[in-house]
This record gives sequence, structure tokens and C-alpha cells, in this order.
Amino acid sequence: MGSQNPRTNGKITHSIEQITRNSFEFICLIGHGGFSKVWKVKWKKTHAIFALKEMSKTRIMDKKCENTILLERDLLSKMNHPFIVNMHFSFQDLNSLYLVMDLITGKDLRYHLSKQKKFTAEQSKFFLACTILGLEYIHFNNILHRDIKPDNLVLDKNGYVKITDFGISRKMDQLIAGESSGTPGYMAPEVMCGKVHSIDSDYYCLGIMAYEFMKGVRPYLCRSNAELKKQMMEKQIFINKLELPDGWGIEAADFINRLIKRKQNERLGHGGDSEVKNHLWFKGFSWDKLYRRELQSPYIPEEETNKGINYTMPIDNEMMKRYKKIMNSKEYKVAFKKFLFFNLYDKNLYNEKYKNPHEIYEDQLIQKSKIYKNDDKLDNENKDQDKNYIKTNDKDNVFENKIKSVNQPLKTKFDQMNLFNRNNYNFFEKSQNIPINKYLKDDL
Repeated sequence: MGSQNPRTNGKITHSIEQITRNSFEFICLIGHGGFSKVWKVKWKKTHAIFALKEMSKTRIMDKKCENTILLERDLLSKMNHPFIVNMHFSFQDLNSLYLVMDLITGKDLRYHLSKQKKFTAEQSKFFLACTILGLEYIHFNNILHRDIKPDNLVLDKNGYVKITDFGISRKMDQLIAGESSGTPGYMAPEVMCGKVHSIDSDYYCLGIMAYEFMKGVRPYLCRSNAELKKQMMEKQIFINKLELPDGWGIEAADFINRLIKRKQNERLGHGGDSEVKNHLWFKGFSWDKLYRRELQSPYIPEEETNKGINYTMPIDNEMMKRYKKIMNSKEYKVAFKKFLFFNLYDKNLYNEKYKNPHEIYEDQLIQKSKIYKNDDKLDNENKDQDKNYIKTNDKDNVFENKIKSVNQPLKTKFDQMNLFNRNNYNFFEKSQNIPINKYLKDDL
């Protein structure tokens, strides 16, 4: 596969193919939800295998989930990491939205936990370490996951954990006071009470999950949220060294006990992600080898035998009336206007010249000529605008400066276009100044 950078000296040297449903060969249906189906697909261009999530626009709008879907797509477009389930494309047609994701075949940890009843200390440490690396990256991007639990951690074929489901995740600067989101039984006390929360709330979820790995049950078992909240406020749960299962040491118990502290300032992780990684239980653990996937997982899932499932979304006359009304509304045409995404970090996309995937399905398609007509003029205007340039650090691949402004013609242009994955820094030419305002619509 070619590895050349598709952008050189600030000019686009490769354009991108328009991705549609017909770009993929549908192999089988592997899952479904309230308004979605998940397919195992093959991309016809490279024969790469992906999971494609197909979501009905009318069902999404009927359940008023537009903002949730758009937010998840927006967050996934900013991330790419070996310990999260990454998004490669997002696109739409007149009736559906599509997310093209990593295909993970080992099922979620809830499935394996129900099968095993408990995990060993070695298995738990490995699963938790993978999750910690994923959370560290998520937090580095100023995002809270807010729903860490076995159901949202999936195993790949090599037994490595990946974090999925960013449906209720939020940027840390966009948290709403009083908002309480998550899964009862895993939510931190401050989240249950609608108080300000931060990365230590994600680590509380991790602690509850670690407790469940050890004992096979969660520390708080209640029939209602009110009862759960009462129990959490009345009693601090902790693991006594006398009740440790075989193979578990006091360091592991201390790790879990400190993660599930009710008070945030006493909780492991309150001082940052490195505080969790540096706990005594992980002394001597090779985080670098884990990141490079050079460690042998102590638990390998069974080889996938899924040949697909049969499923038809239920519909009745009342639903048909609501859906018809939605499809005839103005909102239906514009609700998902900025849904497109193309992960330019995928090196296997660089070996051919592609068309640009910026056509948006509204009542009439946007004409490409209108989008590109000012390109030559913009190239000349950008040459002398040093304030709109940024540098990349050759050693750490991080942005040193943020973009101060973006001129109005570019804002207009990118209203119809897609963002590239701005967190993949080696996308840029090293040791060069790149006129990044040609590619980004928003300030970083």
C-alpha cells in the first residue's frame, strides 16, 4: 500500500472517493438495535473487512436521538487509538446514516463474564490495563466516556480490550450542570447526584467493574436508583483482605478499594491517569509493550462462528404515520447535514486518487463546482497569513499552537465538507509549517 502523505506543502494532492452503501459488499447481519442494524461488510476498493452500522433517520428522529448520534460521530471523528473501536467513515443517503467501524469479533466482556462467572487476577489486570490506556487517550482528548462497563468493552481475536459506545460521552467543557448520565450500578456518586464530575468518575466505573471481575457481582445491588443512591451515601464498600479469592493479592484489593472511594478527592485517578497506571498492583507492568500489542493476552476468545442473523425491524400503521410526517418535515432534510467523515489516517486509502465525498443529501445535491471555485484565490490569500499556521512537534507529534481564526470563505466551504481526523498528527509533514486553516473548519 502506498504511504505517501496526501497533502504536500498545503495543497491537496489526493482527493477522496465518494463513499456510499454500494462501496461495500454486505456479508451478513451481525447485530441490531432500536433504530439500527450492524452488518459485516467488505470494502470493495481494498477488500478490508469492517462493521457497518446502518441507522434509520426516521426512527432516530422519532426517538429524538439526533443530537446523541451526531455527538458520537463528532467524538469518534477526533480519535484513533488501538484500544478504542475506531470509526473509519461516516456517510448517509436519503433514508439512513452509516458508521463504518472496526470489526471486533470477540464479543463484549459482559458475555465472557456471564460465561466465566469471574475472571482471574491475571485476566482482570490485562483487561483493566487495556481499558486504562484507552481511557488515558480519551481523557487526553478532553472527553469523558461516562459509561465504562463490561457491556462496552469488546475483545478482539487476540484477547485485547477495546472501548466502544460513546453515545453518552461528552467533551469536558460541554458538561451540563445537574446532568446525570450512565448505567446505574456503575455511576459514580457525584454523577448520581448531578454534581460536577471529571476523569475520576470514569475510574470509579473502572473500579466497580474490577470488583465485579473479582467477585462476580457488583458491590451495590438495588431495585431502584433511589435505593442505590441511598446505599452509596450510607456505606463505603471495600474489599477485606480476608475475603480475597485465590490468586488475588492485597495490592489488587487496594487498587479496587481506592477506585471506588465515594469522595472524589480520595479516589485513585483524581490526580490524573498516570496515578492509576503507577499503582503498586501494576509495578513492573510493561505499558509500552501493551500499547505495541506485544503481550500475550491471558484470555483468548473462541474463534467467531457467527454466520449472521435474521432480523426485520418492527413497524405498524401508527409508526408509519409518524415516520411519514417526519420525512415530510424541514428538519428531516437538514438534521444530519454534517454527518460525513473520512479517516484520512488510514494509509490503505492513499494508494489511489479518489473523488471528494462531500455531496450531501438534501432536497437537491450540492454542486462540487461551487465548493471549489475559489480554491486558487484562497491559496494566494493564505500565503501571507502566518497567524493561521501551526507547527507540529517532530518528537511528540503534538500541536504547539492553536488556530486563531479561519476566514469566512473557508467557513462557507467547510459547511459542506468533512473534517479529517485531526488527532493523527503524523498526517502532517514533519518539520514544515502547514496552512492548517485550509483543512479545519473550527478552532482546535
